Amino acid sequence: MERSPRRERLRQIIFEADTPAGRVFDVALLWAIALSVGVVMLESVETIRRGYGPTLRALEWAFTAVFTVEYALRLYCGIRSTNPVADSRCEAPYLLAP
Repeated sequence: MERSPRRERLRQIIFEADTPAGRVFDVALLWAIALSVGVVMLESVETIRRGYGPTLRALEWAFTAVFTVEYALRLYCGIRSTNPVADSRCEAPYLLAP
């Protein structure tokens, strides 16, 4: 089964860092990870949590949503065949990765 052009374009952006769009995606993802870690670190400081707790929790949820969408797109682009057994083997690395 051939991939749709949209699915193939998403695959190139997500999995190939040697394209301009792939590089932008990778850099944006790295920034999102770094900012997410920063938010968690800030929330671990009691005085900051007291003043900005709701905002920091909202940011954590926003980052969680972004990472969930990114993960779903990786699964969507990683499926290559119509064979459910082959598809499950293709998806397994993403499902089991930390």
